[in-house]
Amino acid sequence: MSVEQSYTIDQWCKNRKVSRAMFYVLDQRNQAPRTHFVGKKRLISDQADRDWLRAREDEAEEANTAA
Repeated sequence: MSVEQSYTIDQWCKNRKVSRAMFYVLDQRNQAPRTHFVGKKRLISDQADRDWLRAREDEAEEANTAA
């Protein structure tokens, strides 16, 4: 069994080069990655990050096709 990494919001923002403020904008738009809590700490799993990236890539592809 492999253990997946989870990231804090700050770690995820740094890895994806997204500001923390933009993360919360995305969250309000339901476009942020899924999160889960461990105690009071809000985390983003590797799988949620991969799903988020795929969704953004799909959106870009649809926009390019429509243009």
